[in-house]
Amino acid sequence: MIRQISILAAVFCLLGPLLLFAEMQFTDKAAGQAFPIALLATGFFAYSTASTAFFHYLKNHNSKLLVSYYLGERIIRLCLSLAAAVAYVFSGRDSLLLFVINLLAYHLATMLLMGAIQIKTEKAYK
Repeated sequence: MIRQISILAAVFCLLGPLLLFAEMQFTDKAAGQAFPIALLATGFFAYSTASTAFFHYLKNHNSKLLVSYYLGERIIRLCLSLAAAVAYVFSGRDSLLLFVINLLAYHLATMLLMGAIQIKTEKAYK
């Protein structure tokens, strides 16, 4: 589990500067996205760590709730992403499009990494 969380941390640490650098090539407003990117990275990492720990707990106890976990994990991630977008809108900040692009990038990265972690863990237990 430590290796999986380390991979998540490395990807999230690399994704933030890459997003910021790419955005700075296209617009001057990108510098204002540094703090929101850091918050997104922290939030998605915390969620992914808790989700991975819960997944391993269910897997180690041969729980029948794994199917519900798979669905719930994806729904909760989507709801948290939507809540972050709504919170950004109500905060009155500008550059909503840049924020949504960053949010989408972190959401997709989390979705792909968590899926890969779950598939690899499932294969290891069989």
